[in-house]
Amino acid sequence: MFIVSKDRDVVINMDNATNVYIENENLIMARMVDSEEIVLGRYLEHAEDVFREMLKNVFPPATLIFKNCMADFESEQWKNIKDRADLGAILVSDGTEKSEIKMYDCGVYYMPEGRA
Repeated sequence: MFIVSKDRDVVINMDNATNVYIENENLIMARMVDSEEIVLGRYLEHAEDVFREMLKNVFPPATLIFKNCMADFESEQWKNIKDRADLGAILVSDGTEKSEIKMYDCGVYYMPEGRA
C-alpha cells in the first residue's frame, strides 16, 4: 500500500516504513527503513481522526469469503463473528458445486482505547 502526503508532494510505500505515528498532537509522521522521517500531514485539530482513518485503510478488516455457500449469520456459531464490526464478508459463486469458506486476516491487533 502507498500513502500520499496531505500536500500531495510525497508518496511512501508502507513496505518501506518502520512506523507511522502522531508527533506533537498535530503531525502524522512516517519513519522509513533508512531512518528518514517524513511528514505525511499537519492537522491543527483532527490529526488523531485522520490517523485512525488511515489505519482502517492501511490495515483492512478480516474478511470471510464464502464460495458457493452462504453462512447463517443468525445462528449461534456466528454470533461472535457477527458482532465484530470490523469483519467483512464476500459471497462468491463460480458455477461449481464445490463450496468452501476462507478467512483472510491482515494480522493486526488494535490495543483497547481508554484512559491510562
